[in-house]
Amino acid sequence: MGIIKRQSLKSSIVNYVGALLGVVFFNFIFPHLISAEHLGLVRLLQSLMFILMALPTLGLGHMLLRYYNVWREEKKVESFHGVAMISMAIASILFIVLYVLLKDYILGFYREKSSLFVPYYYLVIPLVITQAYVQYFELFSMVKLRVAIPSFIREILTRILLVVLVYLFSYHILSEQQFFYGMPIVYGISALLIIFYAVKILKFTIYNPFYFFKDRSELKEQFFYGGGLFFVVIFSNTHNFIDGVILSSYLGVQAFGIYGIPLVLGQMIQVPYRSISLISTPIIRDAWVENDLEKIKTLNKGIAINLLLIGTFLYMLLIVNRIAIFKLLPQQYEIAMAVL
Repeated sequence: MGIIKRQSLKSSIVNYVGALLGVVFFNFIFPHLISAEHLGLVRLLQSLMFILMALPTLGLGHMLLRYYNVWREEKKVESFHGVAMISMAIASILFIVLYVLLKDYILGFYREKSSLFVPYYYLVIPLVITQAYVQYFELFSMVKLRVAIPSFIREILTRILLVVLVYLFSYHILSEQQFFYGMPIVYGISALLIIFYAVKILKFTIYNPFYFFKDRSELKEQFFYGGGLFFVVIFSNTHNFIDGVILSSYLGVQAFGIYGIPLVLGQMIQVPYRSISLISTPIIRDAWVENDLEKIKTLNKGIAINLLLIGTFLYMLLIVNRIAIFKLLPQQYEIAMAVL
């Protein structure tokens, strides 16, 4: 449990600082600086990014997470990186083609109530592709049991850059178009930093992709697993973010801007799980490989008890203070209190 405690402590600190930045700025400061409509469009672009990013990943990152210790041989892992990079590049091209072809159909849902989204439709493409590659390199960091730095980049640095972007827009230094076009740049910078960390510090390298197919004995099982996780991630991300996508279509991005406030507050309860799972998942995976059921039982029990206690405390904290929280917001946001 030593490495879990060290890495999850660092990751928890990073995640909570990032969550605090997000809550303070996006929930309590930005509603006073930019309109609910602009705030809603930011959230809509992020929701579409998280839903669609699963398509170019093809479940390959989760294959790495599952079979890293099974493959053992370094060349096998490195050759899989080659397979993953090429496959994700091809999948990204197919996604771009499909997204462009479906433009009129998709925008048909948004033209009436969320016309602000129409000119920024294509911004989803760079957001999705950068996040797809970020996910793979974050999962690589997980198997290396080094998640603190990627967590810092994703949770804190990205939010700081978005905060700067919003302030520049609110003080009319950036135009509306420059503001929204700045979002892919922010996520692109974060992606490049995570990739740089994986390559330089964690020694991410690529070997001949054909070497991976040299041993075909378990390929079918491994790709079947990856395909299953591909659909799990799609359904999971859709479940988590589809509400805002539908709300923007039927009621407009302004309604999503208001609805997003309690949504972010409620998601704070998930922060401890995200922190612990980043480092505990590879440990539990190794225990499965070694058939160490006692270790799995001990880990799951300890993690579950801690998450129950922390989650209950956070839930009570939010519910007890809900009226005071919404008093800090413009009056139009108070209608969302029931959502919390």
